[in-house]
Amino acid sequence: MTGTHTALRPRLSPAVRRAARDRVLAPPGPDTKALTCTAKGILLRSSMDPLWQKEFRKRMADFGSAKPEGSQPISIKIRVDSGCFHREHSPEAYKLIDAALSGAGGPGGAFKFEEHESGPEILVFAAVATAGLTLAKSVIELITAIVKARAEGIKKGDHPSAPLEIIVRGYWQDGEYFEKKILRVPPGEIVTAKLIEDAIAACPPKPEKAARTRRRKH
Repeated sequence: MTGTHTALRPRLSPAVRRAARDRVLAPPGPDTKALTCTAKGILLRSSMDPLWQKEFRKRMADFGSAKPEGSQPISIKIRVDSGCFHREHSPEAYKLIDAALSGAGGPGGAFKFEEHESGPEILVFAAVATAGLTLAKSVIELITAIVKARAEGIKKGDHPSAPLEIIVRGYWQDGEYFEKKILRVPPGEIVTAKLIEDAIAACPPKPEKAARTRRRKH
């Protein structure tokens, strides 16, 4: 290739760019300005990568177009703390995940399964109550099966073996994005469907505006 070389930014492969877009932002630190943390522990992304935002919003809008009454479309993201969690790096885990998908469904179990380099994503309708969110039993069992498949895959040679994070994310009715890390699962730790169900139920459907942390003016 001819021409003048410019060192504005490194060229990344499409896979690396997609993985970076699909990863949620880290918890806010002293230099983080993109997130506001509520008293409930929910992260509000006030500044997102425009391309990621556009893709995610379209994904949620397409899925949520047939939203049942009293429900809210949400994304359940199951990702590794570092590295990748997809078929290429975790073939043993995905054998078990495919088996779980073939048996998933049942009453109230409508969902969409998405594969990403950083880990699978389940788009699903959650029943909204004052206390929090509720998912169909079949969806809870699928999430549990994915976590267990990851552990079994590592035993059979899948890599890397970084901890898993389960994240609930989506948009409130006013269009504001939210995400909450509900569980962090170290390799080898046993996770039950009850634990996952309770963690999701503890995620409130919307934040209390008065509880949001206000940034101090310096």
